Amino acid sequence: MKKLILWSFVVVLFITGCSNAAVISPKENLKDLNNTVATESRNSVPSWLYEFFKTKFKEPDLVKPENITFLHVRMNSNEPPQIAAYLTIDRLNGVFALFELQGDKYKEVYVKEEPIYGLQVLGNSNKQYVAFIAGLGGTGYQENSFYLLGYTSKGYKEVWKGVAERYTFGPKQNYIIIGAINFHIPNEQLIYSQFKRTYKSSPQSQYDINKPDKTEKSIEVLKYDENLMKFKVVD
Repeated sequence: MKKLILWSFVVVLFITGCSNAAVISPKENLKDLNNTVATESRNSVPSWLYEFFKTKFKEPDLVKPENITFLHVRMNSNEPPQIAAYLTIDRLNGVFALFELQGDKYKEVYVKEEPIYGLQVLGNSNKQYVAFIAGLGGTGYQENSFYLLGYTSKGYKEVWKGVAERYTFGPKQNYIIIGAINFHIPNEQLIYSQFKRTYKSSPQSQYDINKPDKTEKSIEVLKYDENLMKFKVVD
């Protein structure tokens, strides 16, 4: 259903900087390539993670440890913490990956190869989801999407996707769509809001962007469906 809602909910604040100063779990949970406890500090990128990203880009010399963002999550509370990480080199090249500890090594269980623009954790200590923003664009067009990952009966899956940002400026269409997600912990509901600004002609300045000819707003409330293994709109 789409409706306005006045609830107290947790606002999703995405980690968007090219930095590894994210939420890091104690270093004893980090394994290096030789399967021994990592000796790096809490803010250091594990060597195995650095080597993983080097294999994902055509120019591995562009991969710098200080530009890798990573954090620990508990999507599957029956297992040791998982690791979510991303690296974006430019507007055409980026990688997000989710890792699970299998035996004594972390193995990727999900990979998305697109520029990544943000990463955050939703939920509580019993059930967590990973949300990230990814997308591509071109001249006069850009579309970035929210991807929400969860642990399902069939492993780690995308359980929801929605527009984070979309804009088109050209001779026929001129509009901007901005999306936002929040998570209402008590009811375990995903709140997705969307704002659309439409223009008669292509905006030429920030002033023009702030003066749309039409503005539309909507809010969706979604609940996880165990059978579908997806978040779906509440009836």
